[in-house]
Amino acid sequence: MSTAIPLTYVLPVLQQLERFGYPRATVFRQAGLQAPRNTTATLPVLQFTRLYGCAIRLLESETSRRADHSVMSKEITDLLCHCVISCQSLAEVIDRAAGFNRILGPVGGSLELVRRSGTAELIVDSRRLRRDFAAFLVDLASMNFYRQLFSWLIGQPIRLLRAAVMYPAPASLMPITELLGVPLTYGAPDNRLVIPASYLGHPVVRSDAELARHLDYFPFPFDVWVDDAAQDRLSDRIRVLLMSGLQRQERLPDSDAAARLLGISPASLRRRLQDSGASYAKIRAGCQREWAEYLLAFTRSPVQEIAVQLGFGDDRAFRRAFRKWTGHGPAEFRRGRGVQAETSA
Repeated sequence: MSTAIPLTYVLPVLQQLERFGYPRATVFRQAGLQAPRNTTATLPVLQFTRLYGCAIRLLESETSRRADHSVMSKEITDLLCHCVISCQSLAEVIDRAAGFNRILGPVGGSLELVRRSGTAELIVDSRRLRRDFAAFLVDLASMNFYRQLFSWLIGQPIRLLRAAVMYPAPASLMPITELLGVPLTYGAPDNRLVIPASYLGHPVVRSDAELARHLDYFPFPFDVWVDDAAQDRLSDRIRVLLMSGLQRQERLPDSDAAARLLGISPASLRRRLQDSGASYAKIRAGCQREWAEYLLAFTRSPVQEIAVQLGFGDDRAFRRAFRKWTGHGPAEFRRGRGVQAETSA
């Protein structure tokens, strides 16, 4: 069980609050905590949850459409949880949560379920005043909250197929963006979580007594840190971090930089990966291969450009690596997919 959470995950929120006139010490004080001396510190799970929830509610108030920018109390989130705990299935949970938001009116946001063939799409709109970075952090918190609440209610993690937000990509990688478990698509028409439709029929397995024991952990996605499988998810978190960087054509971090982004020490990252039979180099290579295959199969980008995007020094090194991964050269792989490159591959 993880007992502490790095402040790295809340730093972007605290930095935005400083822009709105909330000194960091003030936010900690409002959360009933004492501010640490450095940003590399960690907090016990429940303390971090209180800090994150307090900070998000303050930022929500500053980015809301409410004229008085009043702060929504945690009791509203708690009441939502109590309203859905008696539902029979996840589909009923989503329908009741959507109704709860409608009753709140302009104070709250909105939740809409769109059923498609084989998938269910959750459209999350927290009705921000503008689409800036602060609003992005609030909407991301809302999306994380719904996924984690719904996962907890049915007793298993809901694996997303896709996730999209109606905001531009952040200027740099942030650990908080990888909590959804899939790389985010930016600049979409709305905020959307796509899950297999089969989840909708899953029964609610939690009780009022269990909710009472866990309620203090909301709205932070506590099961990432509190359940026994938390240690096994490091590989997934690294993969999402790297895939997000590749999609934004950013230089991939080395293992030490990735550890800092994830709020753990480089030695701890290496040890935990080794204990699970993985390594940073293998995860990185796997992400490079996956993204290379996507670019070769679905775009006409020249091989030279793909090599640069993947972080290779030149296209020769990329060609050697790709042949090692797949047994084929990039041009052969691309011809097999019927894609004609803009320049010779």
